[in-house]
Amino acid sequence: ARRILDAAADDGAAGAVAAAAARLGATVAAVLAGEGCDARRFDRAVEDAERAGAPWLARLGRVLSGRLAEAWEERIPGAGEEPWAAALLDLAAAWHGSRDADDVVSLGESAADGFRRLGSGVLEAWGRSLAALATADAGLPEARDDAIAAEALARASGTPAARLIAHAALAEVDPGHADDHLRLAAAASAETGLVLPAWARARSAPGTAAVDG
Repeated sequence: ARRILDAAADDGAAGAVAAAAARLGATVAAVLAGEGCDARRFDRAVEDAERAGAPWLARLGRVLSGRLAEAWEERIPGAGEEPWAAALLDLAAAWHGSRDADDVVSLGESAADGFRRLGSGVLEAWGRSLAALATADAGLPEARDDAIAAEALARASGTPAARLIAHAALAEVDPGHADDHLRLAAAASAETGLVLPAWARARSAPGTAAVDG
C-alpha cells in the first residue's frame, strides 16, 4: 500500500490534492510499518497539501505528525475535531498506545464508531481490531468475543491489516489454535508490510514474535 501511495504522490496524475493525500497516507503507512515518525516526510506532505490549496489536509498532516511523535495519555476519544479528523486521531492514538489498556480500548472503539458513522468499513475494522487486541492483552472477560467479532469484520471488509491485528488478539484468547492464528497473522503481515503496534510488541507473549515483521 505504501508503494502505491508513494507512486501516486510522485505521479500526480489524479491531481494535486489527491497527490498530497497520497503523500500523507504513505507517510502514515511508514509509521504503521514500524519505521518511526519521520518529521521531514510529514513536512513534505504538509507542504504538498498547502501548495495544492488543501488547508484542511495540511492541518491534518501537522496534527498527525505531532501526535504520532508524542505521548497520547491526554487524548479524549472523539474530542474536538471534525468527524474524519476525530476518528483518524482516535485511531492513531490507539495505535500509539498508552500505559493503560483501557485507554487503548476506548480509543479504538471510538475510532471504529466514528468510521462506521462515516461509512468507512475498512477503517472501522482497524479500530475494532486494535480495541480487541488491547482487550485481549488486558485479559478482559469480553476479549474472546471481541477478537472473533473483529476478525469477522476485518474479513468481511477485506482489510488484511486489520486481520493481522485481529489474529494476534485471537492467538492470545484462543491458545489451542494460537499457532494457526499466528500463521494467519504472519501472512497478513507479509501481504501488507505492517507490524503490530509497539505497545503490542512490548506486551506480547514470546510466541507472537512471528507477526512482528
